[in-house]
Amino acid sequence: MKSVSLMGAVTAHSAARAAGLVLAIFVLALMPNAAAAKTPVAATPISVTPFPSLSAASATDTQAAQPAATQKAASTTLGVRVAVSLQISAGTQVGYALNSAGKRTASRVVSFETPEAASATRRYRSNSNTYYLLSWGRLAGYWVRPAAGIRLIQATTWNVLVLVYRQTNLEFIDASGQSRHLGATMSAATESLMVGAVKTMPKLTRQWSSGVAAQQMTVVRPATTLTTLTALGGGAYWLAPQDIAADIALYAPTSRYDSIMVIWQPWDADDYVS
Repeated sequence: MKSVSLMGAVTAHSAARAAGLVLAIFVLALMPNAAAAKTPVAATPISVTPFPSLSAASATDTQAAQPAATQKAASTTLGVRVAVSLQISAGTQVGYALNSAGKRTASRVVSFETPEAASATRRYRSNSNTYYLLSWGRLAGYWVRPAAGIRLIQATTWNVLVLVYRQTNLEFIDASGQSRHLGATMSAATESLMVGAVKTMPKLTRQWSSGVAAQQMTVVRPATTLTTLTALGGGAYWLAPQDIAADIALYAPTSRYDSIMVIWQPWDADDYVS
């Protein structure tokens, strides 16, 4: 059974006080996906925005320098940029140096005693042939063709739900034991900043994993208001799964998502939750 990751995040905020406060809170916890099996409740999201998947052609990656012997012969501008990984089987494998016209100008034969994985930064197609430019390993700087001994590693997709809560209205006890009230409405600017930051994650996931991992995201803005937090002790709190159990049951039924991220605002003009 996969687990569900729940994160509450806010951006930096300058509070309206004499000294000013800069707040950045990131809380991360794991919980079993069984929490999503509760009976759905009647609720309507304000809006739902699916994140498009990243196409291989739009991915970017840092290209490694080629070996000196192939710098003049091999082209690193052919085809399109990709972020993929290939599995190289044990045995003799061949890499090619291709010039700017896609013609083979040199080759390198390497004997692999055990299977290895390698990242590729470019893909070039010529007639029925497809080549990938490897960025590291003993064939780094050479183009290889997927064949019996070389194959693409298919990405594993991680489905993520992002819940954005615009309204917070709750009571809490601060570190001194005083009862406090927190009432906040997330501004459009803060929401845009936080959702925009999350939006970069699918691209970074594919890029940093060289195509081994992919991420699909859906953003939901529930119409509900956050009214409870879970105490950690010493005046500290976090937004726990049970605090939004109804929305998790509604928007993330069992097996639909692998992770849940929550964006909310833990401050108002007078107070903030630590």
